[in-house]
Amino acid sequence: MDSQGFIVFGAMLSYPPCDKRRAILQTAFIREAFQALVGKPEDAEFDCKEWPARPDDARRIIAKAACGFTNAMGGVIVIGPKASGAGANTPDVVRDLAPVADRHAVASATLDIILQSVEPGIEDIRTKTIADGKSKPSGFVLLFVPASDGSPRRSKVDSRFYVRIASGTLPMEFFQIEERFGRRPLPRLSLATFGITMSFISLPVSTDFARAPRCWSPTPLAIDLAWNNSNVRTS
Repeated sequence: MDSQGFIVFGAMLSYPPCDKRRAILQTAFIREAFQALVGKPEDAEFDCKEWPARPDDARRIIAKAACGFTNAMGGVIVIGPKASGAGANTPDVVRDLAPVADRHAVASATLDIILQSVEPGIEDIRTKTIADGKSKPSGFVLLFVPASDGSPRRSKVDSRFYVRIASGTLPMEFFQIEERFGRRPLPRLSLATFGITMSFISLPVSTDFARAPRCWSPTPLAIDLAWNNSNVRTS
């Protein structure tokens, strides 16, 4: 990242997943950065979609993709690039760019689709639009879909549950659905230390740090607070 706060989008594909999602949503982009995506494969947290002409197709595609990400580790849907595969069992690769005609209208439509066509709802959905050029409504839409706890989300378009696995979005198997319905949302601990300064740390209630969210890295201070600080409250 340079002094202007810009970063080449294509380089994010090699970032750790949490850093990649954060950079995608918080950094300004230009078309040249999107051009760097050409030749890059989709993965477990990166999915490209062309915006279809028919509203029914848009509803089906976006609802399926959103369910797949939220039932897995979360990810980013990028609307604009064209991606296709080279054959069976190979990931789709970005072939070209196809900016949407009105990026703001598409961003609004995607949020409405997720609101109306995914159940239960997905919290903390975020969007970012990127202009294709100066004074043009055309461009690209970035849609961040976070992972969800508790019961799985399904598409109301076809009443199916989906999960993102590697570079594909697949119908969930029965055992996956069954396990998710029996899973309770992860409790969270908020730990506060008081002194000259006050800081807050959030971490999952688990002694198995290997299962902690990948955005969270247990530092010695956090571990010490987790087990020794008496000022602990759950939320």
